[in-house]
Amino acid sequence: WLNALLLAVVLHRRGFLQPDARLKQRLPRSILATAAMAAALAAALPLAQPWLDGRFVERATALAVVITAGTLLFFVAAAALGIARPAELKALLRRRG
Repeated sequence: WLNALLLAVVLHRRGFLQPDARLKQRLPRSILATAAMAAALAAALPLAQPWLDGRFVERATALAVVITAGTLLFFVAAAALGIARPAELKALLRRRG
């Protein structure tokens, strides 16, 4: 978030970033979705701790599970908060695919 904030400040000062109404409306909800994801992952950390102290394969697996869970948690929170409609996400995936 700090990197994104600093980049936004620099881009805004150089005139490359002009926040529109949609960004201004969705940014607080995006921050809230991020906070919900972080809180859920922090609460689940004790469950993953035994694997985080294990061998490389156990740590790598635990990290992959945590990253996947965090991503899913964020998308669920984002959908619940109305940050992006499913049609918008599908359109983004179609453009990249």
